[in-house]
Amino acid sequence: MFDDTLTDPLKIKIEILKLRLFLKRRIDSQTGCWCWTGITDRYGRGQIKVGGVVVQVHRLAISLWRGIVLQRTQLAVPTCKNRLCFHPEHMQIQPKGRQSGATEVKLTLGDAKRG
Repeated sequence: MFDDTLTDPLKIKIEILKLRLFLKRRIDSQTGCWCWTGITDRYGRGQIKVGGVVVQVHRLAISLWRGIVLQRTQLAVPTCKNRLCFHPEHMQIQPKGRQSGATEVKLTLGDAKRG
């Protein structure tokens, strides 16, 4: 009956983070990719500052939408091969050092602009 989303501080923070990501998202109509339009690192992956710490957008998206907190020993590899994509359903989680063919294929920056 009562929706605690508006009163639970943690849920409020999660919704604010999701909104921040959505504000820097461009959806690719052909692939469904959520292309990051904000700041990127030297490898072309999206970055955002959360609580004074710079985090990778695709890893944050996995946590927010899939409820999975990646360990440092885990990679999030975009199955769409687009480095700017942070769509959580496009991410394949793999252990470091045991990368499949998906990571061996050259990733592209798509046509999204760096921002």
